[in-house]
Amino acid sequence: MRTLGRKSHVTLSRRGSVLMLMVFMLPVAITLAAFSINFAYMELCRTELYVSVDAAARAGGREFALTGDAAAAKAVARDAAGRNEVASTGLQLADGDFVFGESTRSALEQRYIFNPSGSNPNSLQVTGFRTTGSMDGPIGLMMPTVLGRNSFEAQITARSTQIEVDVALVIDRSGSMAYAANESVNWPSPPNSAPMG
Repeated sequence: MRTLGRKSHVTLSRRGSVLMLMVFMLPVAITLAAFSINFAYMELCRTELYVSVDAAARAGGREFALTGDAAAAKAVARDAAGRNEVASTGLQLADGDFVFGESTRSALEQRYIFNPSGSNPNSLQVTGFRTTGSMDGPIGLMMPTVLGRNSFEAQITARSTQIEVDVALVIDRSGSMAYAANESVNWPSPPNSAPMG
């Protein structure tokens, strides 16, 4: 005689397991998101600082090349820096942020070497600071207190150099220059040549 038995199925309740996973993973996810946001913001502010300092160096260097007046060059550079915001604030430049010097190079394929004590100043070096002790101070982070930091520091240096170039325009109206590339050099002069004399 065969007896049919019943199989017992035990179903374990899994309710709340996702909640426990979120409890452990949510702080990690928030920390990683905050770190990513801060890193992107830091790179943005460094780029803004680069643009501001570069604009100041170009504007001040041009003024210095045209007038030779260091005070006027600083004023123009400060104006240019203030028009380009860094972390939503116009960059302020102190007198110590400007260095006038001489840039030279020994060959065309080499870079210019800046000498702050050169006898013939032709360059302006501008350094923008967003550090502790600078006029604008350090830059506050978007997500403070992440990894124990509330701000970061940055500084960028740019130089503008005046290059003197001699340009000569030479016009030769002699008969020897009247021949086209496909004409032979012989006399008399070709019909399109300029009158000699």
